[in-house]
Amino acid sequence: MADETKKCDAILCPRDYPTNVKGVRKSIKRNEEFGPLLGVPRVHSSQQPGGMDFLRADPSHTEFHGDDDIHTKGDPRYAWKDRGDGVQLGTLIPDEAEPEPFGPGQPTGHPETEADAEPKPHA
Repeated sequence: MADETKKCDAILCPRDYPTNVKGVRKSIKRNEEFGPLLGVPRVHSSQQPGGMDFLRADPSHTEFHGDDDIHTKGDPRYAWKDRGDGVQLGTLIPDEAEPEPFGPGQPTGHPETEADAEPKPHA
């Protein structure tokens, strides 16, 4: 069941956000603020270049596509919207559907699977 309070799929925030809070208290504050936006009680965080932290619900998610997908390697996985306080909310960019190699009614190159394959002559 989807969490109705979820507002985004990932968050980028300045490493020092929230300011004047350190250590475990920072983690608690981030969980309180960002957990509901991500639809989870515990936010997973990793440091990114430029003094930003990448926050997400699933620790296996990454900000960019990885080596396992050669068509999108290095491309961003999220569309970001600035909240106005240095925090950016990210929404997953849908994977583009692979185009059908053959349109409806087009031959597939496999006559045994084609509906319009010519019938084999009877012996």
